[in-house]
Parts: sequence; C-alpha cells; structure tokens
Amino acid sequence: MVASDPRVTVVTGGGSGIGRATAIRLARRGDVLCLCDVSATGLKETAALVESERGRVLTGIVDVRNQGQVRAWIAEILERFDKIDCLFSNAGVNARSAVAEMTLAQWSLLIDTHVTWRAKSPWIEKYDGGYKGRFATEYGDDGPNASNGKDLTDKEKDHVRALYDSNVSYQDDLLGQLVEKLETWGVWDQTMLIVTADHGDELWEDGRVGHGGSERETLLHVPLLIHYPPMFPAGRASG
Repeated sequence: MVASDPRVTVVTGGGSGIGRATAIRLARRGDVLCLCDVSATGLKETAALVESERGRVLTGIVDVRNQGQVRAWIAEILERFDKIDCLFSNAGVNARSAVAEMTLAQWSLLIDTHVTWRAKSPWIEKYDGGYKGRFATEYGDDGPNASNGKDLTDKEKDHVRALYDSNVSYQDDLLGQLVEKLETWGVWDQTMLIVTADHGDELWEDGRVGHGGSERETLLHVPLLIHYPPMFPAGRASG
C-alpha cells in the first residue's frame, strides 16, 4: 500500500550497482525516488525498473563534485515535492578495467574522486603552517610530486600527517554544517544519519603510508556512527 504522503528519497549514483538496487527496494516500499547520476543511460534503465515496481521517479544528470549542479538538483526536487525526507549519498567511481586499458578520462575521474590528500584551510595553517616543501598543497601516488612514501624526510612526513588531518577536519566541519541545518529545519531528532568508512589509512606507524599494504587495525577498524533517537539511545559499543 502506498502512503498518501510518501517519503521522498534522493539517491546519488542511482544509475547502477548499489544505487540502483536501493532505488528498486525503496520503490517497493512506496518511496518517491529522486535519482541522479552522471550516466544518462544508467539512469534511464534504473527509472524503468523503478516504474516497473509502480514507483514514482524523478531523474537528473548530476556530477556531485559540482556544487552548482547539486544545488540546482536540490532546488528542482524541492520545487516538485516540497521536501526531501531521506538522502542516500552513494555516488562514487571504481576501476572496472586494468589501468593500462583505461582511457585518460576514466583515469582522471577515478583519481579525482579518490586521491590525493589535499591541504584544506584553515586547518592546514593550524596543523603545519609555514611549510614550503614539495608536498605543500597535496600528497599522493600520482602527479608531479608523486611518492611511494619511502623517500620522505621526517619533516615531510609530519606535513603529510597535517594534510591528512586537515582533510579530516574539513569533513568534520561539513558534517557539522549538515547537522546544524537539520536542527534549523527542526528535523534533526527525526533524522537517521549513518557515518562509516570503507577503510582507514596508515601514516608510517609501521613504515607504510596509505592503505592496501597490510591488514592492521589502522586500516580495518573503521567507525560506524548511527544517529536516530526514535530507535537508538545514545551509547557506544566496541568489538
């Protein structure tokens, strides 16, 4: 049975994979789906599958790295439905072929969304202000200053740690802005927010940097934060 005021759910990366599967599942429960992706073909296919479940769907070609496109997409949804009840932030990319077989466009998209660690103000000035070396603005395994992490001085390693920390602080600030906006709208206590990660990173604790080089706790022990007062009281679990 479809509710008289169905939930409006936004799914980014809805053109394939997990995003598509989520959209179909939510259509079956009666949600109105707002799907965006960079692939028009993928979106069309997902929309057809949603409609086969008698679901309502709005689609948009949106690159979530482009703030202007995201804002326009949000405005279109609000104009059409006057609300957004749920967001599944799923958009991302992954390599689907060997590096040697990838086009330059595929490689650029993959790299741009995954690396490098980039200096974020004002935190980088706080954590390691004044550094003028080769990793002043970014660190990674691609580009003109690419490094495998084995040829760095102690000062350079300290700055790379500062770069990493500035990225963490940047994301923390954005999350705080999201929560503040939800509080302003008066819906924070009715909102389920889940924060997790697919892996951690090493910062020379055992001589390595980045991820993929070991199975140590630094890489495997990631957070799972769930905020939803109607179902979960405040608490902490560890295992």
